[in-house]
This record gives sequence, structure tokens and C-alpha cells, in this order.
Amino acid sequence: MKVLGSVLRELPSNPEEALKIASRHNTKIQIARIDETIAKKSIKESRRSGFLPKLDLVGKTEYNDNVSGPI
Repeated sequence: MKVLGSVLRELPSNPEEALKIASRHNTKIQIARIDETIAKKSIKESRRSGFLPKLDLVGKTEYNDNVSGPI
């Protein structure tokens, strides 16, 4: 019974606390947060460097009258 009592004392008191503990110790969540931070810093660095993507549009139209008429 002492073991069960000590285990129950270590359990989170509410679901929110359980989620906090789980997210702190979940390596996939930690890696995702680090990836997000790296991506945000990469975007900021790209904007500062001036090497943003550039889009050039070129268009052409052509119209020919049939000046010779039908044969």
C-alpha cells in the first residue's frame, strides 16, 4: 500500500499539469519546437539578406489580319 500511495502522490493533480509534464518530456515535441525556432530565424535572416525570391512576368501578344483575303 505504501508503494501505491507514493505513486499516487507523483501523479499530476489535473489534466493540464499532465499535459505540461508530457510536453516537457516528449522529445518529438521538443524537436518540433526547435525546428520551428530554426525556421523562424532562417526566414528573418533571408529577409535581412535581401535574397528574396523574384518573379518576372513577360507577356507577348500577336495579331495578324488576313489582308490577302480568301483564295
